[in-house]
Amino acid sequence: MRKKRLAAICLMTLSALAFCAWMWGTILLQGGLPSEEAACRSPIIYWGDRKALDPDRKFRIDVGPYRFAVPWKYLQPRPAHDLAACKINSKGLGVQFWIPDGKAPERDMFWRPEFNPPEKGRSNPGPDEWVISAEHIVYYEDAPSTNDNPDLRINNALRQYGAHTLLDKDGDLTLIRSSEHPDRKRDWFRIEPDQSLFFSCLGSDERRLCQGYLNMKDKHLAVYLTVPGRGMYMQATIVSIMRRLLHDWELSVSPIQ
Repeated sequence: MRKKRLAAICLMTLSALAFCAWMWGTILLQGGLPSEEAACRSPIIYWGDRKALDPDRKFRIDVGPYRFAVPWKYLQPRPAHDLAACKINSKGLGVQFWIPDGKAPERDMFWRPEFNPPEKGRSNPGPDEWVISAEHIVYYEDAPSTNDNPDLRINNALRQYGAHTLLDKDGDLTLIRSSEHPDRKRDWFRIEPDQSLFFSCLGSDERRLCQGYLNMKDKHLAVYLTVPGRGMYMQATIVSIMRRLLHDWELSVSPIQ
């Protein structure tokens, strides 16, 4: 069991590092637009030349037609504290937040993943309190990429089990199992008119780690998530908070309805 957990954590950490190299390798830092100068706050200077960043300072990130102004504390990975520019150009947006309250974690979970760390005012997180990492939010025109598409992943799982497929309700999710290995629980999904969601998990029930693939069909946004197994069952809360945060951060109305 411990070996499986270690392998899962290693996989997640390597994935995070690979994503970071991909994301920041494409970043071009630019100054804010004239209309955004008032919202572009420079780092606070104290103790001589040492600089600190206001955690609520917003950074402009464009994702397809969407223009977001995201507070530094929510970004994953977070930019350098002394970064002067207020705009980040990248292929996607990464964010992190607590459920169920939607607050930002104290530290950046990208470099050292942890789902329920003790924090100031949250010294002993409850069983339903988790940090969710939406590492990769990207826009698509017609359909998500093969890797990001939860519907394709659902179909692939069903095709893999074929005639041995078992579908069981598991809370608000549907569990995909094989009659040949009925005790093996790895894949879950949920399909709705405006979104679809697929989870693929490793590890035992208590220490399960999950990769989530969300398609917000009404927004044309594909999201890659990392969540703990028990947090997976709070998928409705996760999606609701993510939608609310994106709405709050959006600078202008998108043509996508």
